[in-house]
Amino acid sequence: MRVAEKSIQQNATVDIYETYFKSSGSSTSGGSKAATAAGGKARERDDEDDGFALDAEPPSAKTRAVFRDRAAPDQRRAVTKLSWHPEEHKLAVAYSVLQFQQAPESMPLASYIWDVANPNEPDAELLPASTLSSLVFNPRTQDHLVGGCYNGQVAFWDLRKSKDPVDASLIEHSHRDPVYDLQWVQSRTGNECVSASTDGQLLWWDVRKISSGPTDSMMMRVAAAGSTELLPPNAGMWDINVYLTALVDCLFMRSAHSFCWGIYHSNVT
Repeated sequence: MRVAEKSIQQNATVDIYETYFKSSGSSTSGGSKAATAAGGKARERDDEDDGFALDAEPPSAKTRAVFRDRAAPDQRRAVTKLSWHPEEHKLAVAYSVLQFQQAPESMPLASYIWDVANPNEPDAELLPASTLSSLVFNPRTQDHLVGGCYNGQVAFWDLRKSKDPVDASLIEHSHRDPVYDLQWVQSRTGNECVSASTDGQLLWWDVRKISSGPTDSMMMRVAAAGSTELLPPNAGMWDINVYLTALVDCLFMRSAHSFCWGIYHSNVT
């Protein structure tokens, strides 16, 4: 009996048939009659008092700034990757032409870092050996970036030094396809990163010695190898050494201790 009495009292306090938002449709017939006098008086307050705006404008977005590529009109390139500065209002933008043999002659190689407050001039310039297909800030060291090149190389920049890379991988120790994604590895030093490419490889790097070659590698031996995106470890959900990699026809997971397993789905990406 106590449970039943408690349920009746709850129904007397809260009108379970009330329509709280006009846009969701008309209220249920007879719903207002089911409310008690006390509950009805409590709900006679205006929508403004409740903090709700039933007639609010629909979600929208406005263009606040446009950051234009510095290349000539006949050498326009696509934006291949964006990376926000970990602390400041700056944005690293990688530019390239990813279509095979479609890059115009004498296409500029530079990518840029833009200050959101000044869209007219780039805040800094990055000059790789090949156009960048991926680029990412180091979340722990704000002046460090690592970029993946169209020719498969991985390059490392320190913004306190120059626009040229501090170090870069050798062609023979690099990917055989464009580096489509990079992620920094959560480690004690914060100097390790991992790269992914459509050549089916994941390569681990130490940015202090990139030219020495990758510190670890893994070939994804599946029917349709070809990594297009690398999702970083999520400490709240996975072990920090586990990655999700989006392939052409499947999802693939790998841990850092040469142990791997996969979850395969056709036409995921």
